[in-house]
Parts: sequence; C-alpha cells; structure tokens
Amino acid sequence: MKNLPKLFLPFTLLSGIVCGFLRNEMYVDAQSDKLGLIPLHHPNYPILYGIAALLAVLLIIYRFAGPKRPYQIVTKLPIAGIGAGFGALACAYMLFKTEGSTLLLVAQAMGLFGFWGLATAYFAGKKPSLLNMLLPIFMCFGMVLGNLTLWTKLNQTQDYLFDSLFYLFAAIYGIHRLTCASGQKTDYRAGFVWGQAALFCAIAAAAYGHILYFVSLSLWLLSTFFVTPCKMVLPTPVEKLIKMLERAGYTAYAVGGCVRDGMLGLTPKDYDLCTNAKPDEIAKVFDGYELVRNGEKHGTVGVVVDKCLYEITTYRTEGSYADSRHPDWVEFVDDVCDDLARRDFTVNAMAFNPAVGYIDPYGGTADLFHRTLRAVGNPKKRFSEDALRILRGVRFACRFRLIPQKDTLQEMVALAPTMDRLASERVYSELTEILCHIEEGDLLLYKDILLQVLPELVPCADFCQHSRHHRYDVLRHTEMVLCNVPGDATLRWAALLHDVSKPQTFTRDEKGEGHFHGHAGESARVAEQILLRLKAPAALREEVVTLITHHMDLLTPEKPLLRRRLSKYGEPTLKRMIDLQTADRIATGYKKEKHLRDRQKLVDMLKKLSKEEGRLEAKDLAIDGHDLIALGYEEGPQIGQAMHHLLQQVLDGKLPNDHETLKAAAKEFLNNL
Repeated sequence: MKNLPKLFLPFTLLSGIVCGFLRNEMYVDAQSDKLGLIPLHHPNYPILYGIAALLAVLLIIYRFAGPKRPYQIVTKLPIAGIGAGFGALACAYMLFKTEGSTLLLVAQAMGLFGFWGLATAYFAGKKPSLLNMLLPIFMCFGMVLGNLTLWTKLNQTQDYLFDSLFYLFAAIYGIHRLTCASGQKTDYRAGFVWGQAALFCAIAAAAYGHILYFVSLSLWLLSTFFVTPCKMVLPTPVEKLIKMLERAGYTAYAVGGCVRDGMLGLTPKDYDLCTNAKPDEIAKVFDGYELVRNGEKHGTVGVVVDKCLYEITTYRTEGSYADSRHPDWVEFVDDVCDDLARRDFTVNAMAFNPAVGYIDPYGGTADLFHRTLRAVGNPKKRFSEDALRILRGVRFACRFRLIPQKDTLQEMVALAPTMDRLASERVYSELTEILCHIEEGDLLLYKDILLQVLPELVPCADFCQHSRHHRYDVLRHTEMVLCNVPGDATLRWAALLHDVSKPQTFTRDEKGEGHFHGHAGESARVAEQILLRLKAPAALREEVVTLITHHMDLLTPEKPLLRRRLSKYGEPTLKRMIDLQTADRIATGYKKEKHLRDRQKLVDMLKKLSKEEGRLEAKDLAIDGHDLIALGYEEGPQIGQAMHHLLQQVLDGKLPNDHETLKAAAKEFLNNL
C-alpha cells in the first residue's frame, strides 16, 4: 500500500500526455470553425472524458484507501526551487500572450511574483514566506474567474474545461500545502489526490498554443513531490564554538533536535553540540569562558557565550540502563556516528557542521519527510535504556505528525509499564507537550501508553454512556473535547480530565438512560489528585480544578448572567470555561454548527462586557465597609453579607453602582437582617 503513490504518479503522467495529444488533434480540427472552437461532437471527446473519468474514480478510491503518510521524494538537489522557477517562467510567458483581460493579467502577475519568491527561498534553503505561498493560489482563483468570463462570451466550455479545472485543483492543492507548512492538521491522502488531479489537468491542457505554459506548470507540480531539507544556518555563537574546537584540532557538530528543526525550516529552541574532545579538553579550549561542569561525569560541559548556555558533549557510547533512565557507564569515542547510534529516534540522530554538511547514518532525513517515527537500531533496546523515550516518541509523533513504524510502536506499548519508574516532573512535562499537539485519533492510538501514566482514565476506555445525548464512549468523547479546545496547556489538561470520574458516577434510570450525577465535582477532585501526583504548577492545577468543577454550569449570552460569571471568575477563566463547554457539547457528536454559533454569541457578549464594564467585584462598589459601619453595621460577617448582596444587585442590573443608591439599599438590607 505504501508504494501506491509510486505507481499512481506514472499513470497520471501517461494519461495526461495521452489526453494532451487528443486535445491537440481537436485544436487542429478547430481551425475549420469560424470562431476557432473545437466541434461540440468531436470523436475524441468520449476517449478524453473516459480517461479523465477513470482517473477520477481511481483518485476517489485513493482518497479513502491510500496511504495516510505524504508522498515525498527526498533529494539533495533544489528540485522545488527549479519547479517554482518553471512556474515563474510560465507566468512571464503568459503575461506576453494574454491580451484584453485585466483580470488575467493581474492573476499572472501575482503568480509571477509568487513563484519567483518561492524559487528564491527554495534555492536559498529557507522556508518560503506566507505571501509567496498565497500569491500562486490567488493566481489560480483569478484564472478560474477569467475563464468563466470567456465561457460566457464563447458559450463553449470544452475548450477551457481542463485549463479551468487545473487552476481550481491547483488552488486547492496550494491551500493544502499551506496548511502543511503552518503545521495545521492535514489529510495527506487528500493532498496527494488534489495534486494528481491538478497535474493531470495541466498536462492535458498543454495543447496547441499553450504547450510551453502548461508544460512549465506541470513541471512545477511535479517538483512539489520532491523535498530538499532547508539549509541550516547556525547562530553566530554556535558557529564560534564549533570553529574554536576545530582550530584546536577537534571535530564538532550541532546535533539532535536542533538539526531536525533546522531541516524543517523551524527555529530551534536550543543548540546541543558534540565533539571528540574530552571534557577536560573542552574546558581547556574554552578557558576564560564561564563554564558549567556539573555534567562532566557524563561528558557534558556547558559554555556560556553572550549570556546563553550551550552544552558541549563528548562523543560517547553507553552501557545498560538498570533504572530505565540513566546509563550504568559511559565510554567516550572518536566517531560522531557512534555517538548518534545511542540516540532515540532517527529524526533526532542527525548532526550538522557548516563545512561538512549533514551527517545522517540512520536515514533520519527520509523518515522526517516521509513522516515516519523509527527508533535507532533495536527499538526494544532503545526503550529499555530510557523509558522516557516512550513518551518522547508520542510527543514527536504528535508534534511533527509522524507515523510510528510498526516495530517501534509495538515496543513502545510493550515497555510502557516501565514508565512507572520515571520522575513525576518529567512525565508531566512530556504529557503537557503531547496534549498541546494532540489531534483527533492520537489519544486512542496511543492510549495504551498514555493510560499507563494516567491510570485514572482506564475505566473511560470503551465505557458506553447509554445516553441519547452522547454518540461516543467516554474516552472517545474526551479525545474530541481535547481536539476542539485551543492548544492552551491549562485548557488541554482540563479537557483531558473533565470526565475522568464519569464511570464511577454512572447510573441508569428505568428507561435505561445513563446519568452521571455529580461527575463534575468528582472529576475535579480526581484531577487535583492527578496533578498533585505529577507535581504540576499550582496555578495550572487550581485553574484546571476550577474549570472542571464548573464545566456543567449554565452559560448563556444574557448580560446579567455573564456579568455575574465575569465577576466570579475573571475574563481569562470565563473565556476558558466557554471554550471547554463548547468543546464538550461538540464532542457529543451532534449539532456542531449550533454550538459554534452559541459560543460566538457568548464570546461577543463577554468582549462587550469586558470593554464596557470590566470585572466588577465587591471592592469596585461605590460603597465600602466604612460606609456600612456608619450606617450601623457591626464589623464582621454582617458587612460581608451586605457587600455580597449589594454586588449581586448591581450585577443583576437591579441597582446602579451609585453611592447614594447603594447606601439606601444597604439601610434596607440592615433593617431586614
């Protein structure tokens, strides 16, 4: 199945070429027509549309049954830049050929600037800008509109059908590639289908007077299936450290996650360096710099440059891991490839040196761009060495949308029980990163791993809710809530644990309908226990408990109600509460659009209230405790009761926040005590 794209691409090219020849014959026959149009009943039409229909059927099948991973050919050559150059050439050519249509001229001009920008970025090994990716999309939509005007004038769609379909499919394909570049959730099968459809139409349209134009655009489309790693540009301090080690006679490389991120055109958070210099030799090279040597036992020396700490580690191999976390011994080696062999996943087992280039002995580049998560060497050995690598694997898979290799996933699941030995802080950190990148399907795919460190969620798996209001079991419902709240760590934790105690509170009435009375409060209690165990920050824990406790509270776009909620929780918490409730309702499996509309009404009302009034608390009232004492109140609970009563009256709109009015209301309240 994974080789299906390799078979599909030649078929698309061949069928497009055949259709191009058929259309060329049709254009020759069109010379006898007064308007130069193809005869409506040309004998080539049945063959042409038959081939197109066959390809369409195959693409539909591929859409639902093809490989889920993207089809990309990794190359060191700047194929993408060359392809974008052909796109620019096509637009420049058409600018000189197009006459009389301002819309078509503007569209081609946008395409020219967009493709030229893409080519420049790709040749420089940089990630293209958003504008450069958008301009070809705008060009395609502009050309579709331009062709529509021609149809209305000439009243014959066949002449422009493949041209227009190409622009339409290419625009959709461009949008798909844009979502890929932005890291948004993407259906890679759909992307391949749109790309193949656009490629077929471009080749089929390459007939008669526009052969150069559509052949150039076909070459651009072909180039999009090739990927060249971005050129890694190291920060000046990192290059300086490498050069100092090299001048001292040693080898040095940037290694690990910074290389992976650099290949993708991302800005690494930090840079780790490795060298064949021993720790005392590293210290000697950087004599005069501030050094951090507490990791020297394992070969790591920290060097402070421009107030930033850079860790430099000696190439090493490691012994067994008796505690599934730390090596029993470390042995220094001279070859960077031996050092890379001890790392967790191939996408992290790469090194880079500005003069040497990339060192990739385990195929991390291909795995990264083919969206594959694969352990270096024997996966059982890798995860037995360090159980935290199991959670790291889930994090990498979710963040970079990698699909674990079968053997890698099997060993991750098999060795998941060894994570019980891990420090709580490390588990919390990894889980938070996972939750912030998780998408639909991830929680269920990795449940045997994640539920090992979150055993409280085990009863939720496959727990039928027996409710006409819920389409899914509790864990599937939880996953959908997770994927429908913003990627804020606090909200994601609240979404994960908001129904953790539903199975324990489950009852059924005489009609068989399921109920979960009190599950919000019980889930909040269990969530607090979980976050305490994982040593989560106190502020996050308290906010999560608040959100879960009140996730069933009534929220409607009514001013008095929202004013009270705003006063009680504050704007940030109330906004999170709205997001959590909306996601909870969407995850029932019913009326998604209605719930989104309701959310927008709540958000709009909240913005208006925050702008006009802000958060109103007792301290903001136009009366205070001293005023109440002057009215005859005793210090203590009486004042608190009165202030609370007055605040509620103001929040409900029954009283204005006016000193004299509140003073009169306070007198009346005192008389009724």
